[in-house]
Amino acid sequence: MTFKLNEAKEALEECQRLLDAHPTDNTLRFQEKYIINSYTIALEAEEDFLKQKSRIQWLHAGDRNSSYFFKAINGRQNQNKILSIMGEDGSLIEGDVSVKNEVIRDFQKILGCSVPSLNRTGTLQTIIHNHISNDQADLMSRGVTNEEIRDVCFSLHPNKAPGPDGFNAHFFKKTWDIVGGDIINAFQELFRTCHLLKELNTTILALAPKVPNSF
Repeated sequence: MTFKLNEAKEALEECQRLLDAHPTDNTLRFQEKYIINSYTIALEAEEDFLKQKSRIQWLHAGDRNSSYFFKAINGRQNQNKILSIMGEDGSLIEGDVSVKNEVIRDFQKILGCSVPSLNRTGTLQTIIHNHISNDQADLMSRGVTNEEIRDVCFSLHPNKAPGPDGFNAHFFKKTWDIVGGDIINAFQELFRTCHLLKELNTTILALAPKVPNSF
């Protein structure tokens, strides 16, 4: 992608250099317009790539400033990595394996290793009563319409972080005439069978500490 952008930029600079020497050459002028269009397309493609990778909502930090996005990408990568943590005894723990093991031990201590018994259905039924009317129950149990599925898809922010497939909400909105039917069928199948395809719920998780000065 960067190679194509540099190639288009060099071609534009060469064409404009020739135009400076031959300002009345109409062939060069038409060639310049064509190269400018190619350069703009390559520039916009790089912007789209960097916008998705840096997860920056495209509101105020645009204007084709690719160096800003490279810094944002590097900043997110640094923030999403835990280099060291403090152990229970106050010692500094470093290294990916040591940090991982310490985190596991800490959560096992808090949550425990065994699975607790959750068979308390009878007790809950004695204290929880029906609080909705029959009309409300019918409304909650009715099927989801195709229009409702489409409205939810189109309510998503176009530049939110894409899934592992690399496609964000903007892609699905723009290609709805092609992929919309498949999306609707997939979700209607979910509501009919209560079975969610694991591919629909796939995501990329990154642990981000909420403690000040943790990075």
